[in-house]
Amino acid sequence: ELRKALTDERPGDVALEGELADSTQRLGIAHERLGDLAAAKDYFAQFFELSQRLVKRDPGNVEHRRKLSVSYERMGDISLLQGDDAAAEGYFRKSLEVRTPLATGPQSNSVAVRDMSVTLDRLVARGEVEPTQVLGALLVAAEPEGAVHETRNDVKRRSR
Repeated sequence: ELRKALTDERPGDVALEGELADSTQRLGIAHERLGDLAAAKDYFAQFFELSQRLVKRDPGNVEHRRKLSVSYERMGDISLLQGDDAAAEGYFRKSLEVRTPLATGPQSNSVAVRDMSVTLDRLVARGEVEPTQVLGALLVAAEPEGAVHETRNDVKRRSR
């Protein structure tokens, strides 16, 4: 109700919607820790909806896209806890789809790479992705273009 009241009062306020997204995620986490999975799922669904809306308004905004990737991950986590493995895998894969360009693109940073590794870890743990695929993806994400080549040259020079 608070979310609706605030968004009705200030429609189109992207900063407010971002804060509401963060707040609903935190409420979902709190309910998950308390064992109220139904309430947690409801809050995570609201977080997901708000994150989608933010990305739709500003698709180039890295923080909005990160929120969306986190919302997919939260929905996957809660699906796992509720025993819906197929839904969890779908959410984790969607999270990875959003996270991979964030981790490997020109605006990549350590948070984006860590986020991608978290999702890959969940998929490996479920047997959905081979560990060697994870290593390759993380190497691409962690190394700027040309860095691997430069590192090989450095090693060659030192070994002479």
